[in-house]
Amino acid sequence: MRGDLHTLRRICEYGSKTMVVGEFVLIACLLASIALTVCSTFSENASVFLSDFLSARKCSPEMWIRAAELIAILMLAVATVNTIRAFMTSVSYEHSPFTGRNTDRFILLSKIFLFGAVVLGFLEVFSGRGWYMILFMFFGCILVSVVVYCLGLMIRYGNVLQDEYDHTL
Repeated sequence: MRGDLHTLRRICEYGSKTMVVGEFVLIACLLASIALTVCSTFSENASVFLSDFLSARKCSPEMWIRAAELIAILMLAVATVNTIRAFMTSVSYEHSPFTGRNTDRFILLSKIFLFGAVVLGFLEVFSGRGWYMILFMFFGCILVSVVVYCLGLMIRYGNVLQDEYDHTL
């Protein structure tokens, strides 16, 4: 396997197709979780299934908070896989992997994770799982946000270097 742009493009082409499948699976899980949460307000069976699935007391605030956490986590997963798929697709077909659009994608994902840190931290406070889970979810999302932001800045820097290279005789 060569370590050049051609190899990267081929890998990203295959990876983007895999990400499409992952995106559909995550969206299906997200929609099923939302539907189950909504149905559990009307149906006893759905409420029992949801409470068993989330290991929470039936129709308790803990169950609703854990359902909201699950939905928030799945939303973060969908955003992440969508961003990676779009990036891989861009790498497969663009002149260079260092584009402004790719930078914007990763910086937006970073902001989504920063918002997710606040949401998940807030939900964890009320979920009753303990301070270690609050810290794990909050700082975990912040860590991912910082790493993704740094990746976006590296792509931006690559974009500057690529532009400079393209305009140099």
